[in-house]
Amino acid sequence: MDETGLFEPFDRMLADLFSSATVRQIEQGAPDAAIWNSLDASGFLDALVCAARGGANLSFAAVLPLFLALGRRAVPLPVGETMIARALLAQAGREYPHGPILLGVASLTLPGAEHAESILAADSGRLNLQRRDGDEAASAAIGLSIGLSDDMLSRKAQAGAMEADGAGSMAPAAALLYAALIVGAGEAVLAMSVDYALQRIQFGKPIARQQALQQNLAVASEHVVAARMACETAVRHGGWPSPLTAASAKLIAARAATVVTRIAHGLHGAIGISGEHDLNLFTRRIHAWRLAGGAENYWAGRIGREILADVRPTLDLVREEMFS
Repeated sequence: MDETGLFEPFDRMLADLFSSATVRQIEQGAPDAAIWNSLDASGFLDALVCAARGGANLSFAAVLPLFLALGRRAVPLPVGETMIARALLAQAGREYPHGPILLGVASLTLPGAEHAESILAADSGRLNLQRRDGDEAASAAIGLSIGLSDDMLSRKAQAGAMEADGAGSMAPAAALLYAALIVGAGEAVLAMSVDYALQRIQFGKPIARQQALQQNLAVASEHVVAARMACETAVRHGGWPSPLTAASAKLIAARAATVVTRIAHGLHGAIGISGEHDLNLFTRRIHAWRLAGGAENYWAGRIGREILADVRPTLDLVREEMFS
């Protein structure tokens, strides 16, 4: 199945399940079990699971559009996290529950934690699946190890080979997931902003004709496109993302998050933060995904320390690790 054939039914399903009204209801603590049952029955949650365990055995490159769609629909449940967790557990020969699974990576916040039934963490290099028992367990997961030491960021032997080290693959996969969610939501915010600029009349003409506004939207678009290209670069070989490419994608997406949300809210004015407007449904999630799995300063520091410690010239390092 090609990318369009995979993406379109998934996006239609998300559109049916996660309307703006439904997203608000879930935010208020009233999730519908039928929603998760529909997701589970669709088979998409097993997209990354190996064929031997009954999954679709799709590559990360094939699943990336699905992650983008989750962001574009502002899905509040840990759908992408569950897809990754199921694949890791299946590869390790472990059974996995049918409920939502949270990735217990080191993070300032873990979006969707309140809706997760289980937490998958990398404990001493091994996968550890815990049943979530109250908000305390979800909070504790934020401090769990990501399973990678600082001096292993760009080592070829550790470059996303999930089959060799499932625990070590979790942090890069989570970083790329959150980057893709930011990109998808950013694309939705840009479309919303352009529509509003064309419809909003000021001094007898649409505000979209204002050159300063056009420039701001162009800047926001540049950041979103750059973040999407970074995500696509991380999965261009079809395998799971390497730590370095995932770190780059998360860094670029996190930087784009602040630019896009600032410009969008500046354009919409006070209406964008009102409870009735959909803009804040996306921008709040963009900021949460920016902090999830490490914000830009965290990943920039990891990349910087790796470059300084590597004996290769910087250009050779980037070319070999990112594009070889």
